Amino acid sequence: MKKIIFMFCCLFISSANAVPITYEGELFDGVTSFGSISDPFDTGSDWWFFDAEVGDVVTVTVNRLDANLDPALFLYAGLQSDTSTLTGFLAGADDDIAELPGFEGPFLDPQLLDFTITSADFYTVVVWDFASSIGAPFDYQITLTGANPSSIPEPASLALIGLGLAGIGFSRKKKVA
Repeated sequence: MKKIIFMFCCLFISSANAVPITYEGELFDGVTSFGSISDPFDTGSDWWFFDAEVGDVVTVTVNRLDANLDPALFLYAGLQSDTSTLTGFLAGADDDIAELPGFEGPFLDPQLLDFTITSADFYTVVVWDFASSIGAPFDYQITLTGANPSSIPEPASLALIGLGLAGIGFSRKKKVA
């Protein structure tokens, strides 16, 4: 019961004291990024975002690089502007609160969050420290796998489109002459 009360307090503390959100950066499929959490709970949260398509099965992996870090993760739909307007909570992952609906467990290292994307959009990942307070800042690495956004065409596709348009233009020019 103590864990449930603590979790709900953490969720609502951020709403009472609105803090502007600054993103650490964008997560790309298969690329590992690094972060550092300065305080426990939501005051020292790191915010990341990624783009995904319907049907993508994404996994966010957080490996702690400091033994005292107790990482927890939240996943929100869309981009968030400040902590007073947090909307679209989708899932969470923490080894200490696995009994709550939407959260995974049991004790895991690395911390994993798996989710199937239901709408093409940007998504927000929040990494925070659940219970540590000694020895901050705490370093970690974060990796996203499974996101395959189609909004950014690959260079080879762009080259083919360009060649096709040039070919059409050249053939039309020949017919006019």
